[in-house]
Amino acid sequence: MAFEYPPRATFFRGELESLLVLAQAQKLNVADIRSSYAGALGMPQFMPSSWQKYAVDGDEDGHIDLWQNPSDAIASVAHFLVRHGWQSGRPVALKATVDGTPDATGGIKPDTSLAELREQGVRALGDVPGSELGVFLRYGEGDKAEYWVGLQNFYVITRYNRSSFYAMSVVQLAEALEHAGLVVTAAAP
Repeated sequence: MAFEYPPRATFFRGELESLLVLAQAQKLNVADIRSSYAGALGMPQFMPSSWQKYAVDGDEDGHIDLWQNPSDAIASVAHFLVRHGWQSGRPVALKATVDGTPDATGGIKPDTSLAELREQGVRALGDVPGSELGVFLRYGEGDKAEYWVGLQNFYVITRYNRSSFYAMSVVQLAEALEHAGLVVTAAAP
């Protein structure tokens, strides 16, 4: 893609350079490296430049292996989230009720206070100050619509994958794991 896709050639040339630097540093044969079609690597699907910035040795064995080592992969994703502003112990998204038909703009960045959202007919269900910034999210239509307010940590998840649907899937999976008693809390790197 660095040479055959002009709209993103500059980006992918930079990623190719990062891959070559990474391969040299990790003593990897470039021909043996497996990735997605776009170059994302390992369990966390980091682009090579993200690997260089955020990959960490989660099990402290002296080697970062995002292909085979879940400890390294999980710690690296946690490091990515922390570096992008994750607020430990803070909520990610809150279910909401609505009065009328408030506008879900399709944005993902929390830029409206919960107090302002309340004035627009969106009431976040949770114990969060009205001064906290959020973004109104609607998933589905009509009677099947679900309403949420995404907070700072929701936005941070969208730095990992820009889709609000992806971020909401992460939220709901985490809630299901917590409800099932399968969540283990660890200190952030």
